[in-house]
Amino acid sequence: MSIWNNPFDDFAEEYDHWFDSEKGSFIFSQEREALNQILGVPTGKWLEVGSGSGRFAQAFGIGHSVEPSRSMAMIASSRGIMTCQAMGEHLPFKDTSFDGLLMVCTLCFLHDPLRVLRECSRVLKRRGRLIIGFVPSNSAWGLYHSARGKKGHVIYRHARFYQRDEVKAMAEEAGFLFRKEQSSILPPPEGMNELGKESLDEGFVTLLFENTLRR
Repeated sequence: MSIWNNPFDDFAEEYDHWFDSEKGSFIFSQEREALNQILGVPTGKWLEVGSGSGRFAQAFGIGHSVEPSRSMAMIASSRGIMTCQAMGEHLPFKDTSFDGLLMVCTLCFLHDPLRVLRECSRVLKRRGRLIIGFVPSNSAWGLYHSARGKKGHVIYRHARFYQRDEVKAMAEEAGFLFRKEQSSILPPPEGMNELGKESLDEGFVTLLFENTLRR
């Protein structure tokens, strides 16, 4: 997915307005609470990788972000976040620039998640915190979006969802130490009965890691 041909560019306003809908605002509040249980009040210099329209960065007072979609980056910037249009595989920052990094619903859209995680380790200080919030592949929303992707959805055809053990393994390979997790059960999307799933895993998982690599 090229930074200059990003599928989110054509749907940035629609995506951002979804958070103001009844369902979107409720899901956002649940995800924010799960993140808050892990993150609390960020101290030091923080970066969000794949910030979208900047809703989460704004909610937690994170001042810096990178976002590959030009349209999304513009909305994030309008929220007062210093946003660079860049790819996670090539973070435009010096080594050990940040005390903490946040990634929310970004991992599933990365071409090379391990490379991005290694970049996160590079720009983080030693013992800096990495917080990853994601939709597990075996959750209602993971199954729902995967099914949409297989049908050619313009956004989710690019997505690959992971189970929590896969995310932990990738982060550990990139130089992180797992510390803590928190999860939320989200209301299932419409049509889940069509997928034949009655009992499903949590809809949103937050993992906390500590950077172990020295620079």
